[in-house]
Amino acid sequence: MMQIVCNTSMKRCRQRNWHIQTISTDMDANYYTTYLKAYLSDAGDARKDDDDFISARADAASEEYEVQCRGGAPPPCAQELAMGILMERLE
Repeated sequence: MMQIVCNTSMKRCRQRNWHIQTISTDMDANYYTTYLKAYLSDAGDARKDDDDFISARADAASEEYEVQCRGGAPPPCAQELAMGILMERLE
């Protein structure tokens, strides 16, 4: 599996006080589902109608976001890592 790295700097997160905000861990899989369906449709990918593929990717991305937030990652970094899971080997 490919190593995914967050490019959001901790300095930037501190400047925006993300490190002291209450961390929301409820990024819904529906967000990732909608994003991935739109991406696949725009790209003309045959998997755009594969609900199992899309659901599995969306669930994995949502779980990654939650794991990262609970582990102390700032929300922008958690989101970047989750999107890496969602889009892995699609771009």
